[in-house]
Amino acid sequence: MDTLLPIFCLFAGVALTVGAIAAGIRRGVRQLSVASTYRNVAQLLGMEVDTRGLSIRGHLHGRRIWVGEVMEGYGTSRHTDVRGVISFERPLSLGLHIHRKGRAARWIRRRGPQRPFGDLDLDRLLQLHGDDESRVKALLTPSVRQTVHTLVKRWNDIVVTDEDVQVWLTQPLAREDELQDLIQSMLATAEALEAARLEVAPPTALEPLLESWEKCAHALNIRFEPWLPGMSGDLDGRPLRISARREGDGYAASLSLGFQAHPPLGLLLRPQTEPDGYWSVGQDIQVGEPAFDAAFVIKGWHPGEVVERLNPQARSALFELQNTGLLTVDDRGIVLRLSLLDAETLVRCAHTASQAAKALGW
Repeated sequence: MDTLLPIFCLFAGVALTVGAIAAGIRRGVRQLSVASTYRNVAQLLGMEVDTRGLSIRGHLHGRRIWVGEVMEGYGTSRHTDVRGVISFERPLSLGLHIHRKGRAARWIRRRGPQRPFGDLDLDRLLQLHGDDESRVKALLTPSVRQTVHTLVKRWNDIVVTDEDVQVWLTQPLAREDELQDLIQSMLATAEALEAARLEVAPPTALEPLLESWEKCAHALNIRFEPWLPGMSGDLDGRPLRISARREGDGYAASLSLGFQAHPPLGLLLRPQTEPDGYWSVGQDIQVGEPAFDAAFVIKGWHPGEVVERLNPQARSALFELQNTGLLTVDDRGIVLRLSLLDAETLVRCAHTASQAAKALGW
């Protein structure tokens, strides 16, 4: 036995070493496979892939989409999650929150009371919260229930809010067919919910807003949409959308103005105080105006042209918007989130956003 012990230890050591090397090779091969999958799917769908091959992002049928790794938390609690996210074209404004049963409480931001799906399978797998039972019930059309059911059966850990559809993954997807299935399933769920929302009445709390917002739409010469409520149309040749959104314990407004067609710069301008979140990492282009540079994080593929576009007139208009709400600018347009629902403020901000777009040359 004493003679065999050294031999056993030798074989055990060799086996552990070989196992560690094999595991390392498998991880390396998988990372290369993930990067290749992301690159190929991004190219197929006309989206961007980050330089590390850890995420893809862009827009699909007008909806913002992200799939990949996300850094969460700060300091010792900082960690990496993997998820897919597709945003709605317009917020649903119903206090909606759907999540799998048993999801950790810290990830759950409930808006309204728990509601039944009216579907045994979905009620067994998921919890549903919403502000108004009649409106949530109207939202849950057969098409919505079917797409949610398909999504949760395949991906298990899903979250649906007023803003987006999310799928939380245990690891990046390494096969192109899997990644495309995930994206198409999220897209189908978003489309079904948006189609259903068209037939749902506005939140009761926003009904007193309808008259003033209708006047706002007329002042901007765009369509009034009482079901959100919201409004949409063209302002100075650019697509404008204004929507009510559920936020915190109340409601706010979201204004978006699209740019005219132009060669993309990879532009992303966001408040300096905001974390990068899903959509961007690194880089902060300086325009040479201390107050502006302190207020915003600016990213782009061509820093010189970005600085040229952000001329004094554009910076002045963007500053004015930032003083009113939370501002984001990218190659597609300007998005402003306001805590106010005041119609006069919305009219003023719409014209200021148009001035900023003209100054940018887009």
